[in-house]
Amino acid sequence: MQLVKVKKNNELIFPEPVEGIAEEFTVSTDNCLKLLDTLGEWSRVGLNTDAGEAMSGWIKSSLLAVAQAEDCLNDGSDQGCEEEELVALTTLSLGVNSIYRDALLKAQDITGIDAAWLAALCHAEALKDANGQWNAAGKNPHSSATGLTQFLKKTWRGHAKDPDHVLNKIAKARELISSANVIIKDQELLDLRKDPELSLISAAEFGAENISGLEKTGHFPDSLSDDEKARRMYMAHQQGLNGARKFLNPHKRFTQRDLEKQVGRNAAQQRIDSARGDANKAFRTWFRSFIDQKIKPTNFRQPGTGPETVIDCDIGFAKVTAIRLNLRSTPDSSSDNNIIESKEKGIPINLDERVRVFGKVRGNPRWTKIEYKGFRGFVASRFLHHLTGGMSQLGSAFVIPESLNLRSAPEIDNNIIRALRIGDELTVLGEVRNNPRWSKVQAGAETGFVVNQYLRKPLAPEKEKLFQSSLREWERFDFGNGRETVDPYNGFIREMWESLRIFHRDGRTLIDPNNSRSGRIPWSAACISFMVKRSGAKYAKFKFHGAHSQFSFDAIEAREAGDKGKPFWGVRHTEQKPQVGDIVHITRGGGQQTYDFAAKHKRYASHSDIVIGITGQHAIVIGGNVCGDTGCHTVDTNRLELDANGFLKTKQGKRRVIALLKNRADAVS
Repeated sequence: MQLVKVKKNNELIFPEPVEGIAEEFTVSTDNCLKLLDTLGEWSRVGLNTDAGEAMSGWIKSSLLAVAQAEDCLNDGSDQGCEEEELVALTTLSLGVNSIYRDALLKAQDITGIDAAWLAALCHAEALKDANGQWNAAGKNPHSSATGLTQFLKKTWRGHAKDPDHVLNKIAKARELISSANVIIKDQELLDLRKDPELSLISAAEFGAENISGLEKTGHFPDSLSDDEKARRMYMAHQQGLNGARKFLNPHKRFTQRDLEKQVGRNAAQQRIDSARGDANKAFRTWFRSFIDQKIKPTNFRQPGTGPETVIDCDIGFAKVTAIRLNLRSTPDSSSDNNIIESKEKGIPINLDERVRVFGKVRGNPRWTKIEYKGFRGFVASRFLHHLTGGMSQLGSAFVIPESLNLRSAPEIDNNIIRALRIGDELTVLGEVRNNPRWSKVQAGAETGFVVNQYLRKPLAPEKEKLFQSSLREWERFDFGNGRETVDPYNGFIREMWESLRIFHRDGRTLIDPNNSRSGRIPWSAACISFMVKRSGAKYAKFKFHGAHSQFSFDAIEAREAGDKGKPFWGVRHTEQKPQVGDIVHITRGGGQQTYDFAAKHKRYASHSDIVIGITGQHAIVIGGNVCGDTGCHTVDTNRLELDANGFLKTKQGKRRVIALLKNRADAVS
């Protein structure tokens, strides 16, 4: 593991390889850093803090210098990868394709997909010169497939728009794709397929996704040989996930057209003739023979070496996203005999617990090796949310839930100093040594301890303004105790309407002034518009309106048009996760509207809330004219359910999520 140092004090470390967003932490020339990764002009570095936390982030490579080993004695930064992991870097055998060694190993380290599997995939897919060297810029003359791993245009664009892919981060950093994941420069984006590193990383990510998909249908059991696992990953790369599932199901049939797409009309006819007219048999014989000959990971390993099983490198922390997560002694769920249990230590592991991560299992990235309360074992990777930093550094943090206890000691006991409220600003003094679930904080004149998963760092400036604006309105309504018909709250509602240049309305105004039973005019959209308007100039182009459907339509239209002047872009709630500052658009009164409906209609009954906090299972929101804990027709908080991956569930009780309006005010141009 290479050690580096910064060239000057107090260099900023960013959470992503992009400048202009809030820094993750700072480092000085006294810090020895682990060089974990490089992407273009950026390097990812790691640092072990005095509190025992492994932090990581991104910095420009030009700001780094190689550190001497003697400078880092007892620093803690060299405590990371174990001997076995370092030895694994030498087992590849690539011959004339050794120029791609570093890119293959980087893809392996990021995804857990064996580098030898990827080398075999390249050997099958890439165009080659006379010496057998893979052509990183090669293009298939019969399709749009390009690059080492022959990505089609459609698949590459899909990866670019997915925030979980490395390509998405790189494309955003180069302004090829917007913050809302809309493609801006299509040809430049497609040209990145010729970058061998990105091509391999994307293929490895694709492979990990396809392996997960095959496992769900029982087509990727742990009992497979190493070569057969690589072949099944390649099947899905070449045929798509559904195509691989079809091939692995002996009852599914392939046609002459399927074979012609692969080998051409004349060759297909010859193979079918040899199979006595059976196109299905001809296709299956050809494809199995092809992958058996091409996909041989052992051809790309040094003699006497085999696949590495685990990346045993201390890479940081993660938060558990499952309600109860089994810790197993081996990466295998086919039996419960390997489950590690300890009631005293709290194993199985509960939701939101923090674990130390040592890496994904190579060749089986569905599993990750972790440590929890002294126990090491394996858990399903999909139930971990990796943390890029913690609360150990000095600085401000804000309370996430509606109420949080400040305690005199880092333990749940009769030691409550007082209750903190959502949005309260604290000064973080550090994480508790040997118990990183807790942080020591300063709250006004008092010092105490809180569970750090309930703290968040300051947001980007414009999002923070909207958060504070929403919070002020909640406070004005006495935290949900104020009622629309009572002074001074009915006057506050008049202010909301007047901000829309609608006068003579307040919290007592009836829909039909001649009918006292007609009900009062709904003001929830006016409330949202009022809170957004008070958040500053970057929100000036918001569609301020007394109907939620109007500003939802406008945000969806802005996203489709790529309008960079709009502070919100409307997306499907299944596309992106909610964050603080976003607006959730939801049905009202039993409505069944969908995103597609909202994209075409401006007028229908609906509701919206502003997201002010994210917990493990919920998005905490603030809205107007709502029912809170103490009654209805007020400004109050509510909670919307999230699924295990952090996306909004479609059904929220009797209501349905229509759209998520993503806050991009900090990027408004």
